[in-house]
Amino acid sequence: MLIRDFRELWIIIGQSFLLFLLFFLLYKKFIFSIFDPLFFFLITQAFSVELSILTLNSLYFLHIIFCELFFFLGFIVLAPSKRKFKHIEIGHLLKVTSSSLEYLNVFLNISLIIIIISNIYLFSQSGIILLAKDPSESKVTTFSEGGGLGVVRRINWGVLYFSGLISVFLYLKTNKTSYLIKFLIIIFVSSLSGSKGALLFYIQALPFFAILYKGKSVFNKIKKLIYVLIPVSCALVLYILFTISKDVDATFFALGYRFLYFGDAILFYYDQYSLKHFTSYSMLNFLWDELSSPLALFRLTNYEIPLGYKLVMFRENINTIPVFGPNVPFYVKGHIYFGYFGALLYSFSLGIIVGYLRRYFYLLLMRLKESVTSIFAFVFIIFINLLLFGIAQDSTLFFGTLFDTIIFSIPILVLTYIFLYPKRLLSEYSH
Repeated sequence: MLIRDFRELWIIIGQSFLLFLLFFLLYKKFIFSIFDPLFFFLITQAFSVELSILTLNSLYFLHIIFCELFFFLGFIVLAPSKRKFKHIEIGHLLKVTSSSLEYLNVFLNISLIIIIISNIYLFSQSGIILLAKDPSESKVTTFSEGGGLGVVRRINWGVLYFSGLISVFLYLKTNKTSYLIKFLIIIFVSSLSGSKGALLFYIQALPFFAILYKGKSVFNKIKKLIYVLIPVSCALVLYILFTISKDVDATFFALGYRFLYFGDAILFYYDQYSLKHFTSYSMLNFLWDELSSPLALFRLTNYEIPLGYKLVMFRENINTIPVFGPNVPFYVKGHIYFGYFGALLYSFSLGIIVGYLRRYFYLLLMRLKESVTSIFAFVFIIFINLLLFGIAQDSTLFFGTLFDTIIFSIPILVLTYIFLYPKRLLSEYSH
């Protein structure tokens, strides 16, 4: 047990806070606001490093520190500083054609219908996950029972969040209450599905939309709504933890563990037996594991057991798939697939990728035009940026979620085009 009493809990929180300050000073000029996904990422890294201090010897603790350093060095190569965004001329960005808005509206409506029907089916088959005895466990086990529930999970991971982002964008553009209602429906469905991070996802979108809408009354409205929903989200997290522990003190200890366990793969990997076992993994295993989710969706291969599950199965000597497996952050994954020194290059490469995609949002703003394609690209690059630091926390999960969003959005885009095609023909004919 890492936390035995409140004294130890406060010591861990204090040390993690000092680590966060160090990370904050390194990344300060790249953080847009306290709602920036980068800000939350630094919190997770502070607690992960704290866990490594508590559990690892100096050799592997220093390796994690060097991986964090190389990630930072890669990140600053291409990442835009917050100063760049202060000089953007945004007047032309506020002009969106009515046809673009209509396209987004139809896409959102079709998505919402699919999301509601899918989740009604989910709840009819397995009950409401939020009301389960152990919502965290149920959120995992429910989707392994077959019956098409895996498809519902993919829809909820991808299309649900992307549609929520579109509803926020449309509300900011039009100030129509209907889009705000659709956004709240999406939040409600996410909560019933046991998601503790749904609201956090949209909170982190605020800095990106603020570049265009900061100071406008409609932006202030949605910001106030988010502020109201924050305590609701916190209450939801505490409710889920209390449902599991049935004890107030244990609930707060569990919350402390949740933060520490952003790096819980550390607990299952850094012992002599696991280290020796996973030395057989190579770059080929890395590529296969990363592509497993999209390949399995099209039945081109069987589903590959997630690396986090493999860590638990080997460490605990389990032959059947466990209920839980940790996310595998870049410093662990790099060490498994590329070795002690190869992990540093892997960390540097991920930093460059993350920095570039942050920069791409800035570059897109520079050349955004009044078109459906351009507006979709704008919302989608925000979506990617909100998922972005998941590539460091677990790249397989990041790419799987991104793939699910794209693959399930394509038929919705086709349906949207079919729905609007007669109207478009009529418009062209009348001219």
